[in-house]
Amino acid sequence: MQKRLVMLIALVLVVTSLAGCQPMRRPTPTPTPTPTPTNPITPAPAPAPQQTTPATSADRVVRIVNAMPEVKTSYALVVGNVAMVGVDMRDKLSADKENALKTRISADTKRQMPELAEVWVTSDPDLVKRIRDLAGRISRGEPITGLFEEISIIAKKLQPKGS
Repeated sequence: MQKRLVMLIALVLVVTSLAGCQPMRRPTPTPTPTPTPTNPITPAPAPAPQQTTPATSADRVVRIVNAMPEVKTSYALVVGNVAMVGVDMRDKLSADKENALKTRISADTKRQMPELAEVWVTSDPDLVKRIRDLAGRISRGEPITGLFEEISIIAKKLQPKGS
């Protein structure tokens, strides 16, 4: 009888241990229906506030200057609150008329863009080319920090004497 009892206990232990090793059954999740909106028209997201970056400020300066009939084309760099403008004239002007035009370009640009404290204008072909090249590099996404040395050279040449 004792042999039977030991066998019965052993059998119960084996059966319970095998039952314990089965993976636990979990109910399958039922998909929850997504609620459909009662109003099918969803409002458009509000536009992000427009930030003024040097590139957009420079574009505004160029549009203002190019609107003048004496100007064939112009290029601009805006660093902080200073705009450096290179201008190609339509016709060769006398020195007095050219200086008057540069003064008018500076005044009109400052009037239309009060955030600019200074607008320096040049028609020197070398400086115009340098401004054009730098403006192109900035508009292509080159970081302005890598161009500070060249910008400072241009600024020194354009900065009005006595400032």
